[in-house]
Amino acid sequence: MFFHPNHKQKEVRNLFSVLNRNVDWDMNIYTPIGSVDDFKVFSALSNPHIRLVSLNTITYKGFECLRHFFYKHGLSMPLAQTVANMVIYVGTNSGYQQIGLYGVDHTFFDSMCVDGNNRLCNKKTYFYDNGEVLLKPILKSDNFQIWMVGDYVTAIGRMFLAFIYGLLSFEGDDQKTIDFAVAASCLKHTIKGDYNQVSKEEVLALMMGDASGRVKRLE
Repeated sequence: MFFHPNHKQKEVRNLFSVLNRNVDWDMNIYTPIGSVDDFKVFSALSNPHIRLVSLNTITYKGFECLRHFFYKHGLSMPLAQTVANMVIYVGTNSGYQQIGLYGVDHTFFDSMCVDGNNRLCNKKTYFYDNGEVLLKPILKSDNFQIWMVGDYVTAIGRMFLAFIYGLLSFEGDDQKTIDFAVAASCLKHTIKGDYNQVSKEEVLALMMGDASGRVKRLE
């Protein structure tokens, strides 16, 4: 809402007007690099104390050993699911030892903990819940590589899609439908990413007992 006209245009422009008039200390405003020009035009900020800093919001998806190098040099950043995530990244990368968060209206960070399996988790609690606290593992959202849980979730989703395909293709044969879905899910576990890059023939081959997967060697 800070880059272009919107339903809260009046309130946003009033904010920029207040910043222009009242800020008498040095202030950095961080904005995604692709929106810098739009922000300059829309905000019309002219206060010399306010410096606009572009932020490279490209999500890192490369080799794990190079992740922090790219973060440190501003070549990419973690997936900014919330403004709070982006603020913490910017503060940490700028060298601040203490970071104050204002206006964050949830307790996500207070609820973080480590479970008995040494996994970073989030306590799932609600004001109406008097039962046992659920510990939900927090996954790396850009590659799912820490605990590989994301690959399992994706495979389950692909199993469901394969099950729907089986219902349409093997009408009346429930066992064959289930076998097809399970075989497709097994093959998905061997493939990185979200897309299940296997053919119907490869799934059927696994169903028939060919456990070699996709590797075929010529005699």
